Amino acid sequence: MSFKKINDDGTLEDFPPDQLFNVGILSGDGDRGVLVSASGEVGTTLGRAPVPIRYVAPESIEGDTLIVSVIATAAFSSGSSAASVKSTGKHAIPSARSTAAGLDSALIQTQKKAELESVRAKLIAQAAGTCSPGKVTIAGVEPELVLDAPRGLLSISRVPRMPTPADLAAQFKNFTGGDVNFYWDLIVEWTGPNGRHTKGVYTGQGSGLNSTQAIFPIDWEGLMRGGDQVALHFVAVGGRHRKEATIQNPFKIVGLNPFKENIRAMLTLEEQVLAYLESKFRQFKQDGDFPLWGYPDGWGIMQVDPPSNDDQLWDWTKNVAEGKRRFQHEKVELARTYAQRVRNGRTWYKDGKGNRKTNDPIKKPWEWYKVAYENAEDLSEDEMVNEMFQRYNGGVFFRWEPDDPNDVSTNGSWIRLQDITKPRYGDTGHAVYTVVRKVYNGELPPEYLPPGWN
Repeated sequence: MSFKKINDDGTLEDFPPDQLFNVGILSGDGDRGVLVSASGEVGTTLGRAPVPIRYVAPESIEGDTLIVSVIATAAFSSGSSAASVKSTGKHAIPSARSTAAGLDSALIQTQKKAELESVRAKLIAQAAGTCSPGKVTIAGVEPELVLDAPRGLLSISRVPRMPTPADLAAQFKNFTGGDVNFYWDLIVEWTGPNGRHTKGVYTGQGSGLNSTQAIFPIDWEGLMRGGDQVALHFVAVGGRHRKEATIQNPFKIVGLNPFKENIRAMLTLEEQVLAYLESKFRQFKQDGDFPLWGYPDGWGIMQVDPPSNDDQLWDWTKNVAEGKRRFQHEKVELARTYAQRVRNGRTWYKDGKGNRKTNDPIKKPWEWYKVAYENAEDLSEDEMVNEMFQRYNGGVFFRWEPDDPNDVSTNGSWIRLQDITKPRYGDTGHAVYTVVRKVYNGELPPEYLPPGWN
């Protein structure tokens, strides 16, 4: 509300910009609400208050209107005061109640009649809506929950680390009742090749004051997930008001590939060759993209097939650690014990149900090894390189060829298999390993490293 003088001739005149006013709520239904001055004073009566003056209705009202009467007088430093005009306002603003010390209503009641008559000016209240002298109608305004979130592409860093900073913002617009409690959840999902689906759920809560915007840094809770299906949901509770709001797909979370030297620092030379052969040291298809996939279900730097968990798709350190484990504790071990299993007649084993299973995934190995060939030789270190690389990719590289299949004491030799799936992977691994080892040992210049190694 702001005020003007009504002169004797009926014209209106502005008060000086710094004019102060004595304002009070004279009557109303039950809880009358409060007045708030431009300087922040709050009460049912205000003394020497600057304009504009706001009226704040009580927390709850019956029906959709509240009728109150307001009186205002101009406050002069000399002690004289302008004549007062009573204003009746119909309000439908269900907002929060504030309390503070105000000017006692006696301040208005003790104005001297002679001083009131000498000024010959009257006041009218003006506010948004239809106005006439002494009457104000204000439309009702409900609190509104307004959200904001990062936009565009957010990236999992090369370290790796989830996007930072990543802040959410919420504002309980049009609310003046004090504290507001906010509760939020953020869901990040992605569906990739082979129907692989990952999901990350992040939650948080906090508080704000009135309609001030509140900022909430996202706590990723140690869970690394990306995706292109993002839903942000907020709930705000203030006084008797509860509002919900949702934003769909404000951003996507993609990945940045790690630096190759950081990957190689975690790997032996043989494992580095594997990471090169499987992915060219890439966790994601390219920078700013989603996880790298290879048939049938390989993922990331080490093409872990299948992954043990979704971490291995989004966190390259977890992917490399799992690839190392499978290589050293499964594939290399199988390669190093291959000859002994031939000598023991145990290139196969029985599972818990008594079914025959192979340690060496070749076609019908029990037909090749009808007996335990006690003279089977160990693989040479050079042959071992072929065998362990081939086993990581699938299958075997060599098989023992006995001179007399029916004689357990017969001699024989290791021969290359050319008729099983991907027999050449071991050759490629052996060739890359040999070149890189010679470069690292100073036997070849760095330009001999395979393309994409550095």
